[in-house]
Amino acid sequence: YTIADLHYFFGKTKNHAPGSLEQSVENFIKTWEMEATHKEFHQWTTVDHYNYEVQANGGKVYSSEEAQWVGNYNWLLSECNKDLYDSSMETFESSHGKFRYAFPEGFPFEVLEVFSGPPKMTFTWRHWALFSGEFEGHEGSGET
Repeated sequence: YTIADLHYFFGKTKNHAPGSLEQSVENFIKTWEMEATHKEFHQWTTVDHYNYEVQANGGKVYSSEEAQWVGNYNWLLSECNKDLYDSSMETFESSHGKFRYAFPEGFPFEVLEVFSGPPKMTFTWRHWALFSGEFEGHEGSGET
């Protein structure tokens, strides 16, 4: 995470006030993402295991059981044009591999605006990265 953190500080567009709802949500999401990527669901401390569900861009609502097996990238991109990324053809592992190889310097995340705070958070955000790796046969040239 050290390299991704460096790119976060260089590329972020928001400076949330210390202790603000925006900063709290951003820190929460970063912790959740680490847990969702590197821990078994029963080890996550950031969610209510019984009530956890996720949805992106008005798409399908994924239950806790579905979300943990599908993987973050797949549920986040489930409504994406299938010619660009077909999440139904990817596993948790394959999706994470694709993004790690495409963005070897990391894939930073920032909260832009929070509309509702915990327990049911709604917010806008952005991910960005330097495309310096490879994605489905396409070599990156370092562009964002």
